[in-house]
Amino acid sequence: AWGRANVKKGDEIVVTGMEHHANFVPWQQLAIATGARLRICELTKDGRVDVDNLKSLLGRKTVVVAISHVSNALGTINPVRDIAALVRDTAKRAIVVIDGAQSAPHMHVHVDDLDVDFFAFSGHKMLGPMGIGGLVGRRELLEAIPPYQTGGDMIEFVGDDKSTWNVLPHKFEAGTPNVAGAIGLAAACDYLDAMGIEAVRAHEQELLKLMITKLAAVEG
Repeated sequence: AWGRANVKKGDEIVVTGMEHHANFVPWQQLAIATGARLRICELTKDGRVDVDNLKSLLGRKTVVVAISHVSNALGTINPVRDIAALVRDTAKRAIVVIDGAQSAPHMHVHVDDLDVDFFAFSGHKMLGPMGIGGLVGRRELLEAIPPYQTGGDMIEFVGDDKSTWNVLPHKFEAGTPNVAGAIGLAAACDYLDAMGIEAVRAHEQELLKLMITKLAAVEG
């Protein structure tokens, strides 16, 4: 929805080589549809974002930088705040979009501290139902974005010639909401909070150490 309203021919969208399809293909398709250019940041040999390469890609044409907080394939934890600061200094027009599907269930995430424009996460990765997730965005951007879907409840006024939109977040929630999914996601959040993210992360670290130890004992 933001892209259709703001990305034009000649603009540049920057992603990385470690992105999940969900944070790659939508930007690729937007670039194809608008005539924008999709630029892919390289990775270092140890599976991290090549910051020098990223710097070389950023400029006055950059309108979006989309990057995962934690890679689903590599486990890399990206320095999102540092990357966001680099984007602010180098590409004044660009918004920073974070795929937080892997970080939200596994580590403490304080979105305000990251200083990004959008942070998306997925319910099923957090032990919640499939088909629901969350998007945290800067209010001024959310206010400016047109609805991506129209229907009931997202309407303030309907006339023969034009309509106006409801307040946030209803503007983006057309039709009957996924009530069961929302309740399930809330229950999953409560469960993780009660367990403690520190305990989750400590358990994963122990599993990782065990795996590395056992694999190292396998010849070849």
